[in-house]
Amino acid sequence: MIFKALDFYQHLLAQGYLFDQFTYGTLINGLSKNGQLKAALHLLQEMEESSDQPNLVMYSALIDGLCKD
Repeated sequence: MIFKALDFYQHLLAQGYLFDQFTYGTLINGLSKNGQLKAALHLLQEMEESSDQPNLVMYSALIDGLCKD
């Protein structure tokens, strides 16, 4: 299911939509829980490049995923 959400995110991004912390956080959390840490870290980098700043929830999801990996 997370891959459908990620595909939808990529589709909207290509159309020029801007995303907020809630959207990034949801995707990062889902990717981390599904063991897709490389994709989650890449999404975090994209977020930082778009001038949004990660929050504690996003870092917690990444740390949890890294520890489980």
